[in-house]
Amino acid sequence: MPIVVALKGAVDEFTTAKERSKQCVAAEVLAGVLHSDVDGLLGEWESWLMPQLKNIILAQSVESVPEWATCIRYAVTGKGKYGTRVPLLRQKILDALMTPLPPTVATTVTAKRYAFLAAALIEISPQKMPVAEIQHLR
Repeated sequence: MPIVVALKGAVDEFTTAKERSKQCVAAEVLAGVLHSDVDGLLGEWESWLMPQLKNIILAQSVESVPEWATCIRYAVTGKGKYGTRVPLLRQKILDALMTPLPPTVATTVTAKRYAFLAAALIEISPQKMPVAEIQHLR
């Protein structure tokens, strides 16, 4: 069983918990999973990771926004000694963050999405990005 699948239940439970401490744990674990290159990661994107990311964006809770923003920032951070290797899911994470929100969401959800986008974009350096990734962001 891939580690991603083994962590799914706990992350799902803690992500929706009312206690901020559990959400912090979920954000830490999800950050590590999203940043990793472990077996089974791409296979879990459509079925679990992308919906989980969308649920985090659309959740009404704002208490743990800093932890989730840090999660996203770490998930897209370059890998390796100089941060030049692109994480496997970086483009998919950016695409999910740029997906338009439903027109009826609360302003807090919109603000949270912008905070997540800002956190992701802070971590991306055009000098270290592959050309295809730079063109995608234009």
